[in-house]
Amino acid sequence: MTPIALQQLAQLLNGQLFNTDPHSLDLRKVVNGISIDSRTITRGDLFVAIQGQHFDGHDYIAEAKRKGALAAIVERQTGEYKFPGILVEDTKRALQIIANWHRSNCEALVIGITGSVGKTTTRHMLYQMLSGKYTGCESPQNYNNGIGVPLSLLQMTPEHEFALIEMGSSASGEIDCLAKIAEPEIGILTEIGPAHLDGLGTLDQVVQEKGALLKSISRQGHVFLPWHLYQLPEIRSEIQAKVLTVGVTESCDIAASDITYEQGILRFQVDNYPYEFPASGRHWLNSALICIGLAYELDITPTEILEGLNRFESIPGRCHHIQTKWGLILDDTYNASPLSVRAGLCSLTEVPNVSQRVAVLGDMLGLAESSEAHHRQLGKLVARSRIDFLITYGPQARDFARGAYQGGMSGSRIASFESMKDLLPILNLWATSSSAVLVKGSHAMQMGRIVQELQNREQTSEFVLPLKRAA
Repeated sequence: MTPIALQQLAQLLNGQLFNTDPHSLDLRKVVNGISIDSRTITRGDLFVAIQGQHFDGHDYIAEAKRKGALAAIVERQTGEYKFPGILVEDTKRALQIIANWHRSNCEALVIGITGSVGKTTTRHMLYQMLSGKYTGCESPQNYNNGIGVPLSLLQMTPEHEFALIEMGSSASGEIDCLAKIAEPEIGILTEIGPAHLDGLGTLDQVVQEKGALLKSISRQGHVFLPWHLYQLPEIRSEIQAKVLTVGVTESCDIAASDITYEQGILRFQVDNYPYEFPASGRHWLNSALICIGLAYELDITPTEILEGLNRFESIPGRCHHIQTKWGLILDDTYNASPLSVRAGLCSLTEVPNVSQRVAVLGDMLGLAESSEAHHRQLGKLVARSRIDFLITYGPQARDFARGAYQGGMSGSRIASFESMKDLLPILNLWATSSSAVLVKGSHAMQMGRIVQELQNREQTSEFVLPLKRAA
């Protein structure tokens, strides 16, 4: 982060310094880094004590001091530690203020990315394209909330020419808040669909929430989004920046043609230039087009774009293909919403040269009153698709099974469980040699454990699950 003296930092935060001598050198000591995790502290860092749902950073202040922290930002002062600190009302808000201040001192082009699905894939794909020509950074992992976005911004250094900042939301107003912290000059909207309805309420509110990023971009900036989203009046009316749309029709600014997906390779043309790269399915097309459109604006050539596309690799948990001796695992376990489950099922049906296809689907959480309808609708899609077996995990996922049965899938090819221990023997029976298995569910369902057991099958003939039963 931008170096700042402790006294100047206290003024920035309107905080109260303590355990400092007004005449000592402590106040002039410079903070060069920030951490909210005492395990990652390096000497001279500032420790921000965040109080979370399952932890309280104030409990780790003494450890941060032992690791060499220069000072701490806290919400309450105790006598347990005797090193400099800044007392503030809200440490999370303090972190955001520091990140925004740091962002204002950096010259990197800040690009904000949001959407109901596809944020991380688009972000990482774009990073591969831009990093071939420019120096920059991207949000690590899933750092996309009120703590993750500030930490992502604090990665920026004077050498960085761009920063890709992912922004997520589970409640109204969060994207607007994140946009004010990051102040992006370019906004990307990947897709909109039902997700986090328990916090956002309705699909209309999801549209409004995601559109807040595009609304925040100034007239001098750019926004990129699929053509069909730009047709929504509530999206179109809020944008003041230059708009570039992507899709497959001639109306799009960046339009794909001659699209094929075979043997895991997505091929298409843009402006008569052929592109191809390894992809998990056709649903990656719009992400690729958004990245291509932005790359064009930054004077990256088609040849350089193609090189970036081929450097891109799928991210574990996000329709990541794992080839094993017995078959293929589609690890799509990071999270689940109706749009992403539909895309995952499509990817499963497009896997070539397999003896059978097995979908293992866990609960889609956060859909509020519409949960049953969405699960059943996707179950009917399973029945219509080239999927041989369906296994569901969790109480809400039983509606996948009910929908599939209503859609005409044989009951002998459907199994529902609320215990992972009971699920695995059936999966072992149905996922025979040369099978393709999609594993997908909301993050809280911990579907990654099933992927681990499928991978263990490389060494053992049976599944072993040293885990507690899932109720």
